[in-house]
Amino acid sequence: MAKCGTTAEYMYGTYPTKTFPNHYSIATGLYPESHGIVDNVIYDNRLKTEFINIRRTNDPQYFNGEPIWNVLERQNVTTACLFWPACDSMINGMQSTYNLKYNRSMPYRDRMDQIVAWLGMPTNLRPSLIMAYFDQPDFVSHFKDNEEISKELENIEHILDYLFKTLHSMELLNCVNVIILSDHGIQKINHRYYFDEMINSENILFADGVIGQMYFPNDTNSLTLQDKIMKTMEKLKCYNKEYYRVYDKRRIPKRYHFSKSNRIGDIILDAQLGTIFYENIAADYNKTHDHGYDFILEPMHAIFYAYGPNIAQGLVLKPFQNVELFNLMIALLNVNSNLSSPNNGTEGRLNSVLNGISVNKPQRSDLTSTIALIERINSNFSLSQLRQENDPAELITTSLSVKGTNDLQVNLHSDFLKGHFTNLEKITSDYAKLYNEVVVISGSIYDFDDNDFVADSSGLYLKRLLRHFTNLEKITSDYAKLYNEVVVISGSIYDFDDNDFVADSSGLYLKRNTTPSHIFRVIFRCKNSRWLNDELQCNNVKSLDVLSFILPNVPGDYNCLDSLSYLTANKASLRDIELLTGLEFLPTSWIPAAELYDDEFSITLRTMMPEYLWLEKEQKRFKNDMNSSRY
Repeated sequence: MAKCGTTAEYMYGTYPTKTFPNHYSIATGLYPESHGIVDNVIYDNRLKTEFINIRRTNDPQYFNGEPIWNVLERQNVTTACLFWPACDSMINGMQSTYNLKYNRSMPYRDRMDQIVAWLGMPTNLRPSLIMAYFDQPDFVSHFKDNEEISKELENIEHILDYLFKTLHSMELLNCVNVIILSDHGIQKINHRYYFDEMINSENILFADGVIGQMYFPNDTNSLTLQDKIMKTMEKLKCYNKEYYRVYDKRRIPKRYHFSKSNRIGDIILDAQLGTIFYENIAADYNKTHDHGYDFILEPMHAIFYAYGPNIAQGLVLKPFQNVELFNLMIALLNVNSNLSSPNNGTEGRLNSVLNGISVNKPQRSDLTSTIALIERINSNFSLSQLRQENDPAELITTSLSVKGTNDLQVNLHSDFLKGHFTNLEKITSDYAKLYNEVVVISGSIYDFDDNDFVADSSGLYLKRLLRHFTNLEKITSDYAKLYNEVVVISGSIYDFDDNDFVADSSGLYLKRNTTPSHIFRVIFRCKNSRWLNDELQCNNVKSLDVLSFILPNVPGDYNCLDSLSYLTANKASLRDIELLTGLEFLPTSWIPAAELYDDEFSITLRTMMPEYLWLEKEQKRFKNDMNSSRY
């Protein structure tokens, strides 16, 4: 399939990398916090006062969002499900036309025969979409050793071979688009923790698993609840940072997209690879392997293969998250995407997979928006005054232009770097105040001195964030010296409604004088290339590389992480920052054609999730230095 179709280096699941949350994310294009299936076992006191195993309920109230089979059925397109999680529930009063009741004992060969039988039906009865779930090797991997897991993988390979040979014999192989994927990886368990040994468990509900969750069901007053959360967090502070991290919804990394649902625990114990939590030793049913960990970690990576008449041949995709699959399937089925609900996928991210299907260019902001521009002046850089685009005579642009709406304001916190840039011009805007700063840092003139750091008076908790933010400055300094020149964009975020859709500019405008919820930093470099002498563009355009961070603007680090670990945990994609600020990076329109990025490069770089800090190994010296600093 990889040779004759499309594959990915690997695919990311959504957090947590559990079966039901990820299958429903694939079906809806939504993160678990948006579609409501935040784990395989759910607590929602608005529906029930106990945990519900989502595998054993068909209650449609648990399923938010609109799965793809409903989108299609509403357009009179027939669909079929073979044991796909959630497909047997009457979500919004609808189901797929063909739907088998789950039967784990049904032989895999019989399942493939059912798929083939559906494909062989008359045109007016045949489903246009078939979604099938196979529980191996996941089922066996939780309790067996590697030999048993390998055996099940061989069985899966044989059954897929049977499917393709059958389709070939029926002359259907080149008539059907087939996607083979997984929802997560697997990890051996090495460390077990029991809640009742860690903390007084009275009046606390615990959700077991590699993502442990704590709920305080008796605290309905928000102030009382917050007080209880912080007191409990204090007891868990630095408990064992090697094996897990403790977060509340304000401190959990934004890239997890795991905060806005009431079904998410008030406190989240984010296990590191190999760790699992149980309420007590009696609840431990001796799993040998499990999943659910951070989707960025290699053992959690998933697979993606696609083959068919409308699938590009020989294409290898950069890693992407499974919320992008919904838009791909809609495009392959050539149905009206305007009739589906908004989702967390990025329009156009997987357009390169399509062959022989015309798609519209991904739409970004309209041309009446205000643009923040970067221009070069006498070998220094400055941010142009914001100008209306209807005044082309004054429009000076570069390929690193960033776009926002007229109402968009990301407050300046100009004291952030006071004293750090005495040898260069700091770039700010006195007009719409689009960023904190856009700075081009030359390694030869950027000198870091943490004694120069000045605390900010604009609502940031810099006294408590000082160590991590100062060390972010140190890393930025190191990169500037190493790569000779980097471009840095920093700003504030106002994410008080935990919304994962594009920020509303009018709402941001109203929040401009409030304390930001987060701060962001974006660092651009030219990888294996140089910046052009007279513009912010790499000599090799596609050598542009980016590293982004979103840091929570809250007091206290309850994990006592060294700063490299803290920054690594809070990495983010450019797309995350776009959604939270309303900004747009890497233009594919609205500036001179010679300075545009092609759609594929722009959307890939914007959605790429940085897995490591640049030259992470080379930063060991810095990490050792920071380990000696006080928490």
